[in-house]
Amino acid sequence: MDDKSEASSNPSAKPDTSLTREFKLKPVLPLPSFVTRVWVEDNIGNIQNSDIRHISEKCYEWISGWPAVRLDHEAFLDQVHRCLGIPEGIRILKRAFHPKAARKRSVFEPVVERVTALLERTDKEEWRKIRAKPADEVAEFVAAFLRDHDEFELLQEIIFVDLGRGFLRPERIAWVHDVPGLEELSKFTKALAQSQATNSHEKHDANGDTDTTQYSTANSCELASQLNSADQVAAAWTEEIECIRRALDTVSDVPNTDFAEMIATAAQRLTRAVARYQELTAGWNLEVQEAFQRTIDTLKSDPRIANDAMDTANLES
Repeated sequence: MDDKSEASSNPSAKPDTSLTREFKLKPVLPLPSFVTRVWVEDNIGNIQNSDIRHISEKCYEWISGWPAVRLDHEAFLDQVHRCLGIPEGIRILKRAFHPKAARKRSVFEPVVERVTALLERTDKEEWRKIRAKPADEVAEFVAAFLRDHDEFELLQEIIFVDLGRGFLRPERIAWVHDVPGLEELSKFTKALAQSQATNSHEKHDANGDTDTTQYSTANSCELASQLNSADQVAAAWTEEIECIRRALDTVSDVPNTDFAEMIATAAQRLTRAVARYQELTAGWNLEVQEAFQRTIDTLKSDPRIANDAMDTANLES
């Protein structure tokens, strides 16, 4: 294979410098038996070839064992199934979308759509009241609603998806451990809680601070301080805008304190995203400048290069 064809088959033309192998994400959670490769194929949703390409580029950097080669649809589904064993694996897949695509598409939307259709049929007025609230509140309401209406198949699916999206926290649905028929989901939830506690402890040990990993309280939008690239910030920004748009579609004409507070909170998150984006891009520019300066210094000190072989003044300008 020549260099050109090899580069075209590898979604990451640059060396993998983002994360060393030992720090890449790994699937460690025991998947419930219903989360099969067929289930993934039936519920992944509308994924375009461009999505596969962009998601693969990001996941190759973030996830241990994600192939470097270009994936077809079937191979991509295999990797998505494997990714679901990573804590909050669905949120990771969502973050890997191109920002423009993230405005229109996500993963596992068919599960959410089935839940929404049931709520619309069963209790339309209550659903319209709750759906504009922060996503963690909505997710807890949905899980309790399905439990109380004995919709156990759909209950398992949406709890699994919402845990993976970061909308549900294990400690907020402790009742799953006492519901007959949810033993596998209980095992998955306990493993997720243990993994999150371990990661929080490791972060505390490494950084010497007391801040543990926090979950978004509105539609999976990331805390700006947890975003590590300009692309991630842009995706979070887009997702936050979409959250606001959906909320605007449901607001009543009567002044509402909850809605006003939600918009104010969203505005704060957008402001933090702007600051983080500026911080990341400024840091990247500084790194480039420093690397270039080191190159110039090396060239200046290399005795093999004649003093008149390069115009250092022009390079430094």
